[in-house]
Amino acid sequence: MQTTNTRHGRWGAIAAAAFAVAIGPLAAAQHAGSYTPADVENGARLFGQHCSTCHGADRVNDARKTAEGWRVVAVDMRERGARITDAELERLVEWLGRVKGTNDSQ
Repeated sequence: MQTTNTRHGRWGAIAAAAFAVAIGPLAAAQHAGSYTPADVENGARLFGQHCSTCHGADRVNDARKTAEGWRVVAVDMRERGARITDAELERLVEWLGRVKGTNDSQ
């Protein structure tokens, strides 16, 4: 069975990541200023459901990326087979950017 990355080539993954980075601020603007404790809980749940099956929390803690950087990683993981919807991806990226971002106090 071929993976998506093999079938469409590396350019498909790059194009998808570029598109995600381009629309990311638009999606984040919809939630600007309204991040609740339930959103934090949901982000942690999404991480547990879609990321921690392959990656430990230490890998995320050591990475420290901006939301845009996490979006590129999440889209790449989806290209590699992670099953996550667009809406879930955006909520996960927002959570990662807020709690695992580049601010050392996070």
